[in-house]
Amino acid sequence: MPHIAQKPQRPRRQWPAGTRMEGCRMGVFDKVNEGMKKGKELVQQGKEAAIRRSEKMLRVERLKMEINDLRKMKDARMKALARKVYELYTKNELKETELINFCQELKTLQWQIDERWTEIDHFKNDT
Repeated sequence: MPHIAQKPQRPRRQWPAGTRMEGCRMGVFDKVNEGMKKGKELVQQGKEAAIRRSEKMLRVERLKMEINDLRKMKDARMKALARKVYELYTKNELKETELINFCQELKTLQWQIDERWTEIDHFKNDT
């Protein structure tokens, strides 16, 4: 069996203590590991920030819906109040001059509407 000469192994280079290259291999792994940890932290922070923004947006939309509902309730009550005032006016029980003026304007508008309907009925009956 012939003897195959082996390539001589180079000794590992030893870097002097305190130099930049000392523990180079571990430094790379440490940096990668450190970078991954920072990346995870950034992802977590981003996730938490996105959740907070979503919660804020959801709260704002809920508040807007509540405002809309409250406005509808207010409008309905305003209409009910107006009907009650007009009812008092038609019974001659209303004493407030300003409210009487509003009611008279409403009555005039209603007369104009009635006149238009009468005119429409007249045209329909002529044919």
